[in-house]
This record gives sequence, C-alpha cells and structure tokens, in this order.
Amino acid sequence: MKGLFWRILLLATLTFAKPYVLLISWDGFRWDYPDKGDFSALKYMQENGVRAQSLQPVFPSKTFPNHYSLVTGMYPARHGMIFNSFTDPRTGIFYSTRRKTKNGLFPTDWYRGEPIWITARRNGIKSASVFWVGTEVIDKQRRPDYFEFYNHYMPHETRIAKILEHLQRPRAERPHFLSLYFSDTDDYGHKFGPDSREIPRAIRKLDQSLGRIFRGIEEIGLADSVNIILVSDHGMTETSPQRVVPVDSLLSGLEYTVNGSGQVSSFLADAGTVDRIEKRLRAYGRGFNLYRRDNIPAYYHFSGHPAIGPLVLIADPGWYLRIKFPLSSRGAHGYDNRFLEMHGIFMAMGPAFKKHYRTGMLRNIDVYPLMCHILGIRPNPEMDGELIKIMHVLKQ
Repeated sequence: MKGLFWRILLLATLTFAKPYVLLISWDGFRWDYPDKGDFSALKYMQENGVRAQSLQPVFPSKTFPNHYSLVTGMYPARHGMIFNSFTDPRTGIFYSTRRKTKNGLFPTDWYRGEPIWITARRNGIKSASVFWVGTEVIDKQRRPDYFEFYNHYMPHETRIAKILEHLQRPRAERPHFLSLYFSDTDDYGHKFGPDSREIPRAIRKLDQSLGRIFRGIEEIGLADSVNIILVSDHGMTETSPQRVVPVDSLLSGLEYTVNGSGQVSSFLADAGTVDRIEKRLRAYGRGFNLYRRDNIPAYYHFSGHPAIGPLVLIADPGWYLRIKFPLSSRGAHGYDNRFLEMHGIFMAMGPAFKKHYRTGMLRNIDVYPLMCHILGIRPNPEMDGELIKIMHVLKQ
C-alpha cells in the first residue's frame, strides 16, 4: 500500500505541477539593444532572472535557419533549413519562406530533426505556437497542437491574447510549451539600420508588449509556474553602397544556380563552370571569403546538405554580395556567426531560473535541451546542443 501511495502521489505531482515554458523571439534583436534606452520590462526581467552577454546564432545567421535551430538544437545542415530560400539540386524544387502549398502549409519533408513540439507530444505534453518556423507543415503530427498561420500584420495585443487564452484552457487541453514571435526590430533594422534612432522606438514597443505578457500571466495566476525565455535569432550590422561585391557582373555569361543571398551564397554548377567561377571571384578578391565545399571551416558546421554547392561565398561583415538583387537595406545579417554584431539576446525568468544572474555568451543550439530539461522531457538524442553548456542559468 505504501508503494501505491507514493506512485499515486508522484502521478498527482506530474499532473498538477508541470512547469510551463514560453519561448519568445524578437527577430533581429542585437545583443546590445537592451542598453539603447530605459526599458522597464527588460529591466524587470534582468533583475528577476537571467541575462546572457549574447546568444550566438548558428551559421548562416539568417532567420529561418536560426529559428529552427532554437527549437531543434541542431545545426542547419542537419535540420534542413540552410537558408531562407534555396533549391534542392536532387529534385529541382525551390524552397522559400513564402512557397506554401494550396492549403497554406509547407511541405513537411523540408523540415528535418525533431522540434520541441514533437518532443513534447512524444512525452504527453501539448504545445501551442503563435508563429514559429516549422509549425505550418502539412503533416499534422509534426505541428504543435495549436498553431497560427503566419500573419506579419497581426497586432501585438492579438498575439499576446492568443497565448493567454491557451494558458487558460482546461487543464487536460492546456499547452505547457508555447512560442511567440515578433518581427519589429528586424523590420526596422533592415529599413533604417541597427544604429538608427528608429530602433529604440521599435524596442520600446516590444518592451511594452513584454510588460503586458508579464501582467497577463500574473492575472491568470500562473506567474509562479511559467518560465519565460526571451531570445533573438540573430543581430544586425550596418551596410553601405560602398561595400558591394558585383558578383553578377563578375560572373556574366556563366550558367549557375545560387542558393542563399547577399551575405552567404552557394553556387551549383558543372565542374568546369565551378572552376571558372572560382577563378573570377578570386581575381576580384575583396569583401568576402570563398571556400570549396570540402574546405569550409569546421566551426561553421556547414557541410553535408545536398543544397550546399561546390563553392560557398561568405561576405565580410557589412559587405553585400550582389547576385540577384541590388542592395536595398541599411542593415543586414547572415554573416559569420562569430561576429559579435550577429549575436542576439538571451534572457529568462521564472521558477526554474536564477535571479539577477549574468552570464557570458550562450549558444542557441543549447536552448532546446534547456527547455526539455525544464519541462522534464527527454530531448532528441540526435541534437547538437548540450545541456551542460547552458544549465548554469538554472536554480538547480
């Protein structure tokens, strides 16, 4: 009887005391943006939780690769999202952030790995998303239990209200992992530049929304149960018309396919054309690094995916590779992920986290095992992330 009692008690504890994780992304929010003004919600979060010096993105420091790495703990060459858009040379099919099927969903097989909503389902935990890369796929079993079709113009208030509604569902239907996305600082960073006066305005709007989230969670009585993790996918750096590599002109007359965009590009072509591309680019020789696929530095973890072509061109920070389109923004990202201006933020607050704790740089691939640990679920053993490298932010 005594053993039965403890089993029942354990079951009750797991049923009624399961923690919550709310993962919030502020797209393009550079590591130093919190210091660009007096932002009350960010200040409250720092005083009552954890702030890292920076969050290192994976390479390339683009939106889709990094958002999917945050929820899978994998490098892009393994989870499949190597760029925001690319062509699979095996099939000729083109993937992009806007290329959906007729029903508004993405083909499932583009998204490899195991995002945390699948890990959660495997462990009997429901999940909800108000926008995240990889949630809008055809296969229902690879989507969160509750998800939204991406709407760039959905007001902050509506997004927050949807999260709070999920947290007030009946206990048996309630998600314990939730994700929430905002694009403001990425939008403003591209349009005006990361050091423009418009950036603090965008931060203030996000900060006000963060405060609403804090108050909403407190009002529904879950302040002592919800762990809030605030991240960004990458940072941002200034661009200039004086730092443009005219790739299109340099390679005029050659037949090739390009995967990637103005900060990192991969060329697919026959062997002879690859040699000619390499010769012309090396003759120009400034504003970039050029690698053969087999010689890409290991620290990029950027090999093994069929859509990575025989040549990979990586722009120097602040430079732009003009291949398909002219330079049209004052800020950009996608560069070497070791470059500090490509780093984002990591802040966290809740019952699992230390208070008023500062730490150094963290890696975004380690966020997935951290969230699994908080939720008490076993992560995908195929992940690249390591809990040991981030668990010092936790109370225990």
